[in-house]
Amino acid sequence: MASFLALFCVILVAVLVKVFLVDRGVNSNILQSTVKLNGTYDYIIVGGGTAGCVLAGRLSEDPDVTVLLLEAGPDDTGNTLINIPLLAGLIWRTPLDWEYYSEASSETMKQLRNGRSYWPRGKVLGGTGNINAMQYVRGSRHDYDRWAQYLGTDQWDYRHVLPYFQKSEHIQISNLKDSDYHGRDGQVTVNYIDSQPIVEKLIEAGETIGYPYNEDYNGRIQEGISRSQVNSRNGQRWSTSHAFVHAANDRDNLHVAVDSHVVKTFIHPLGLVNVKDSRNVPFKTRSPPRRLLLHNQISLTRYH
Repeated sequence: MASFLALFCVILVAVLVKVFLVDRGVNSNILQSTVKLNGTYDYIIVGGGTAGCVLAGRLSEDPDVTVLLLEAGPDDTGNTLINIPLLAGLIWRTPLDWEYYSEASSETMKQLRNGRSYWPRGKVLGGTGNINAMQYVRGSRHDYDRWAQYLGTDQWDYRHVLPYFQKSEHIQISNLKDSDYHGRDGQVTVNYIDSQPIVEKLIEAGETIGYPYNEDYNGRIQEGISRSQVNSRNGQRWSTSHAFVHAANDRDNLHVAVDSHVVKTFIHPLGLVNVKDSRNVPFKTRSPPRRLLLHNQISLTRYH
């Protein structure tokens, strides 16, 4: 037991040294310091979180358009707390976390401090996908079908959105590779975490109390108890910043400005979509505030 604790302490010290003495020295502004921003862009994406990184990667696939991704937090490159899944909780309540709280409620959350629930949200390139538990869980098919019914169009039903899940997915789970519900050539890697005996015991316990075992909760049936599908590659986190932004570093038409907090957008009276005029987007960086001109569209992403 003593030898195990000694080994654990050595590993912990090594990790802390890398995090605080190595990562912080090379990780702060890699993208911002190497990118010379243009005066104008075809697309400006405000928020480099889970959705923003996907948008930046997809839009910049067209070499004839220029794309700027603005992220209020720092670059995520080389951050050990992000890359090692077990350490993600150490990021919460740090400068890499927006540290949101729900509105106070004396009824539903009366046992919590001040009646508010803490919601960690990533303030870093890659957003919450870089500080969460990496769970890959699609929304219920019934939610998408209800959206389609509410909007009066079948383009939002599950049958129509499923191909987009598949397009982005690179399933690595051997028994799901032939599934009609998963993609094999996308950017987002989906794996199992190495199974431990306690996982099998938890599944057995769930079945005992009536939860059916479900081999694939992202498949035809989405209810039941199952092993977690996660976004990881080679034992490390694989968020959309890895899959869509860092993987596109060689694209001259994609610029990423980290530590760049947008403070205001000027909305044209005709709206943001398909308006072909130029608008100013002011944002703060570590240098004096800047303004950029936009030729085409602004995309405001949500939930970093």
